[in-house]
Amino acid sequence: MIAALDRLRAMRDGLAPPPRVYRTLSLSVIDAHTGFVKIGLLPSAKHANPFGIVAGGVLLTVIDTAASWACETSDRAGRVAITIDIQAHFLRPVPLQATLFTAAARTVFKGSRTAVAQARLTGPNRTLHLIATLTCLFSDRSSQRFEPKQRPLAGRKRVSRPAPVQVTT
Repeated sequence: MIAALDRLRAMRDGLAPPPRVYRTLSLSVIDAHTGFVKIGLLPSAKHANPFGIVAGGVLLTVIDTAASWACETSDRAGRVAITIDIQAHFLRPVPLQATLFTAAARTVFKGSRTAVAQARLTGPNRTLHLIATLTCLFSDRSSQRFEPKQRPLAGRKRVSRPAPVQVTT
């Protein structure tokens, strides 16, 4: 089993493919050390909310990614860090410009079952856009189910759906 830090460095160096969500959101691993991770975001129109700025959910995903990796790199191999709490403060909007924004997260507390990380999203000239504190729960990787459970068809109740209504004018 590859340790979190080795996996992050392999992604940063182009030796391992990033998760699909990284390509979807234009994320990249910039730096990784024990208890510290920096993730980059290159904003574009696909990140826009109706107001023409980067959606808050995208920013929280970037912060969550960096912070959970920071917690996971501070723990032993074979466990994942699952975010159970986020306290975020949006300080200024992130514009849709082709400039790299970075989320840097550092583990500030590590217990046997949980860890706490602080994260900052900065833009050009180190402008602070978001700060957050995240709590992560450690869980054995072997206990995680990555495929949805499928119940057999036998014994399942069939749900009848009403026929679509046709509107005539």
